[in-house]
Amino acid sequence: MKEFSLLFFFIFFCLGVQGQSQDKGNVLFVTGVVCDRDSIQPLPEAIFRLGKEVRGVDKQGRFSLSVQVGDTLRFSHIGYAPMQVVIPDSLRENDFLLGVFMVRDTVLLSEVLILPRFFTGDYKSNAFLLNAQNNLNQAIHAASKPMKAMDQEMNRRMMIEDFARRVEMKGMVDVKLGIGTQSITALQGLMRVRRQAERGKVINIEEIDLLKKIFYIEKREKSDN
Repeated sequence: MKEFSLLFFFIFFCLGVQGQSQDKGNVLFVTGVVCDRDSIQPLPEAIFRLGKEVRGVDKQGRFSLSVQVGDTLRFSHIGYAPMQVVIPDSLRENDFLLGVFMVRDTVLLSEVLILPRFFTGDYKSNAFLLNAQNNLNQAIHAASKPMKAMDQEMNRRMMIEDFARRVEMKGMVDVKLGIGTQSITALQGLMRVRRQAERGKVINIEEIDLLKKIFYIEKREKSDN
């Protein structure tokens, strides 16, 4: 089966990170879940490879591992198009959530959602958001253009507020897919509290819920356009 290149969704928000990109050699902790792209349900039989090492996900489709910038993760599942994820050098935190949404159709691309695991709620730093947006534009030729300097802060606040409203408005639809209706604000607070307690542990239910929620909203918006 032909292996498809990665289609990245970099949706970085509520970031308060500063500094330079991760240097090669820095160890990053990644934990995530592998799901069917259409049903958004876990794929417990999926496997992934890092170099010569082969691992399987657990019964909930979850996985966790340490990686370095430039490493390539290869995901596969019987009946699904295999896909690969290259760890980019634009990541500036050390803990990330990875949502892998695999597809049966060999024409469509599987999709990956990457989020910083611990939100800070600080709106002052915008360099990372812009860097992520520029990477997205280059990867999938997005139509949107980089924000003007004077509009960056306002646009980011509006984006966060608008996303939270959309999640709440579509909450009842989300329930049908097993996606909770907990607000983005509540999830952000939960992640801040659990920052130390959850570091180095496999992705939890609330974090899976967040990945599904964001992916579902983006998927719905693309289908509506």
